[in-house]
Amino acid sequence: MAELHPNERRAYVRSAAPFTDVRLCFVGDSFTLGVGDEGQAGWVGRLVRDHGHRGMRITYYNLGIRSETSSQVAERWESEVRPRLRPDLPGGVVLSVGVNDTMPANAAMHPVERSVSNLQKIVDGVRACGWPMLIVGLLPVADPDHNRRIGRQNLAYSHWCSCHGVQYVDVFKNMLESATWMSQVALVDGHHPGPAGYAELTEDLMESWDAWILTLVGHREPLNETNSYGKAEV
Repeated sequence: MAELHPNERRAYVRSAAPFTDVRLCFVGDSFTLGVGDEGQAGWVGRLVRDHGHRGMRITYYNLGIRSETSSQVAERWESEVRPRLRPDLPGGVVLSVGVNDTMPANAAMHPVERSVSNLQKIVDGVRACGWPMLIVGLLPVADPDHNRRIGRQNLAYSHWCSCHGVQYVDVFKNMLESATWMSQVALVDGHHPGPAGYAELTEDLMESWDAWILTLVGHREPLNETNSYGKAEV
């Protein structure tokens, strides 16, 4: 088997039928990268590894970069995604970005209006390329004041996506109310959870993920436990 780039993973799903190759790019910041997860799977690896679908062979690329703002992601996403998604294969882009915009060091340069403008820039670009898109909402941290800023931005993102027909998975409230997520964030570094926190986020994302991933190939067969393969192959 050919050697893969460190950020490229393949998840295979058991099936007697021929596989459909699917390529996915996960673009974002440290939450996308899975910082704080000892196994380095994060929510991205868990979704693809544990919640694959019959008949799909998924190649996925984790393009998260720690500390990046929406402005930085807006500048780099296309140059990284375009070489990885093939026009002859089903594929899509999953985006999760914005918490770093609300950090004290970045907030002055990233009022909510600019962050929304950056989001629009990314969405417009993805749509122009013809790729389906799923956006995962902002996540809470340990500091209550910071969470108020994150909450305002999350609400603005959610409203913009609703008005423009973009699928936005709002996880902020559920994770803020999650004892597992919040306790892990406090324990790790005040911003990122450990494995149990990422596992809980994955469960919160699963229903939206299942519905979205099936639309990539027009496959509507329901998932069951025997359809998923437990480990990503490197």
